[in-house]
Amino acid sequence: MLYIKRYLEIAIGLSVFGLTMATNVLPHGWNLKLEQIRLLQFSATLVQIFGVLRAHKQHKNKFLLCWLVVTSVSLVATLYAGLRELTDRNSILGAALAWSLAVFVAALLNIMYNRYVEMTIGAAETDTEILQTIQTPVFETKKTANNFI
Repeated sequence: MLYIKRYLEIAIGLSVFGLTMATNVLPHGWNLKLEQIRLLQFSATLVQIFGVLRAHKQHKNKFLLCWLVVTSVSLVATLYAGLRELTDRNSILGAALAWSLAVFVAALLNIMYNRYVEMTIGAAETDTEILQTIQTPVFETKKTANNFI
């Protein structure tokens, strides 16, 4: 089961990168502007793959959080590119293409966000269990200081 989740995370990361690369088919003006977003998404995908394959269990959620933030930026840029395509060029086809890519990215982003929540809440529950199992020291009250009585 653990390996399936690992492979699913890698597959989703690569799929989102592929969808982000599909913005190359948008018109030339947006192609230049989205190039930086594609490079950022490529870097985030590499970070996410490293987090899945090599990171210590304690740090995996931080790598995934980095990927989630960059993918959210990529999603918003793709939505904006579709809006600009619709308003500037009156191209319904270009807007539909950008927005359909954004819908697929949003669905995959939601799956990974649920995985992130599962990782962080699971870690928080484990920490709480560890804290609850540690016994607090019991202090005995001192007897009276007057020993002559």
